[in-house]
Amino acid sequence: MPGSRAGALDDLDDLATKALLKFLRSADKTKTETVWLGGGGFRVLEVSPSMFEVDEGLVLLADWMTNGAVAEATAAQLGFEYEPDPPFCRA
Repeated sequence: MPGSRAGALDDLDDLATKALLKFLRSADKTKTETVWLGGGGFRVLEVSPSMFEVDEGLVLLADWMTNGAVAEATAAQLGFEYEPDPPFCRA
């Protein structure tokens, strides 16, 4: 904006700041003010490599998904605890 200065309102005392806020609220009909005090949060998602590979247009099971890994991943996706049961898999 032409003629504006960053920090032009930094020297206002608390009384002047409150008066300015009151005026601005009445000018734009704002009823409440939300002041962010920090906090909140975020989640971290660790993504594993894909269990599938594409080779010349064919989708194949990745090499690392052997020896029960595909069964363990499938059980996890379906909400089951993976329990290897010999002789059909290695314990």
